[in-house]
Amino acid sequence: GVIYRTRKFVRRYRTGVAAVVVVVVALAVGLTLALVSYRHAVSQQRLAEAARTRAQNVISFILEDQRDDIQALGRQDMLRRTAGTAVAYFKALPPEMRDADTVRMHAHALEFLAESVDVWGIRFAGGHDEEMVTALIEAGKLWRELADQNPDDGEAHAKAHFGEWLRETQGFAELDAAAIAAADYRNLRQLRELEKRFPDEPSLQLNIIRALRGMVFVGEDAPQELRDQRVAHGLEACALTRRMIEAHPDEPNWRIELVHSLDSLAYAYQNTGQSAERMRCFEEAMGIAESLLAEDPTHFRYLNAATGIANLLASAEISDLRRLQLVKPAKRYMRTLQAMDPTVVEWRAREAWLESMEANSLAALRRFEEARVPIDRALDIEHDLAKEGEDLGGYIGCLAEAGIIAAHRGDMDAARSGLEALRGGVIATWTSEAQADYEKARREYTTLFRQSCLLEALEDWTGLEAAARGMIRVVDERTTNITGAEHARKVLRYCASALLGEAMLRQGRLDEARPVLEEAMGM
Repeated sequence: GVIYRTRKFVRRYRTGVAAVVVVVVALAVGLTLALVSYRHAVSQQRLAEAARTRAQNVISFILEDQRDDIQALGRQDMLRRTAGTAVAYFKALPPEMRDADTVRMHAHALEFLAESVDVWGIRFAGGHDEEMVTALIEAGKLWRELADQNPDDGEAHAKAHFGEWLRETQGFAELDAAAIAAADYRNLRQLRELEKRFPDEPSLQLNIIRALRGMVFVGEDAPQELRDQRVAHGLEACALTRRMIEAHPDEPNWRIELVHSLDSLAYAYQNTGQSAERMRCFEEAMGIAESLLAEDPTHFRYLNAATGIANLLASAEISDLRRLQLVKPAKRYMRTLQAMDPTVVEWRAREAWLESMEANSLAALRRFEEARVPIDRALDIEHDLAKEGEDLGGYIGCLAEAGIIAAHRGDMDAARSGLEALRGGVIATWTSEAQADYEKARREYTTLFRQSCLLEALEDWTGLEAAARGMIRVVDERTTNITGAEHARKVLRYCASALLGEAMLRQGRLDEARPVLEEAMGM
């Protein structure tokens, strides 16, 4: 039978059969091991994919869904750690695991990181402009990659343009005002071209709004035709922001953008002498900020917007009673911000400014005893900031104001102590720092002007005359070679001449005072 023949065949060809059996067994074992390894690899790949998906879902949740909530807390250290971790994750991602979604999330993470350094001019501890700009430029490269992959991705095109614009303008500090203005116009033209393709893209509309706001701030040495268009650009920025609010009523960030657009329009009105319109802008902006705070009184961005506008409004042409009414809630907002992050220098400087504004208004209402408390607080804050290496300008102002209030309270020793401090070594250090010629001249003039205010309160007319002559000397000798400073020079010269004329009148030197005051009036 079959069994007999099989045994006979095996006995006859024992060596060959053994070899075949070994090969078959080896193949079977190898195939089994390969199958087990394949299944293990597939399992590990699935686990890795699942872990990557979970990680990316968490990052996406943080960057997109929770981004506003983290920013609302005002904890920029938390924002910075979160964004930094996300950026590191995407940088370490192998190329084979990169796709359009991971590239987009990487770009969002870089933008998030930039916001942890600077938000609307507020510099956070440990952050630097270079870091912020570098993060946004890197994000722009990723957005360009996405835009090239998908020509219909409006967000990618808008943000890629922004990153490329930042890279192009990194050396703007070395350009003159005309070159900067020309570059701004070119940027706006390019954005308008993009708008034809993506008329409803919010990111693009935001870029246009910010470009218009930037063009409001052209320098005084820019060509006249550009300066004449500042109000038009500010109005257009406000109108476009209002349209975005109507289109996106549930997104409060557009209302914050309107606060900043109104701020820029107020600046334009200030430079054209339209003070009533400027005040309307400030009041509307303050109303918007307060309405946002009514919805969420602890939201960082709302508090930041409210205190920023409150500082500007407090220093504008408003009544002293209105200023006192404004300062009280602004100081409360400021303390809330400081509780969120006490390391932010800007918020301490704002608090000092609000305290000094309150003191000024109380002094103007002749409530000198009440004014002593806020000016002492402001002086303490500015003194601490000066010791930490911040600009001494605020400290100088507070020294003068504290001395003036002391003089009106009848405390002449305190007033003269303030005057000696203004003339002392700390101020000499401030005016002798290595600065550009204009900056040195401005600081010296400011110091003399603050002295003159205190000397006037002390009724020291000889000292006032000396300070006024020093101010005239600074203007005539230290600012003549500064390009584009003609208007500022005229204003400073007028102020100094008026003070000199007053000092001469107070000393009974009528004939000497007349030509000085006539010269001032002629300016």
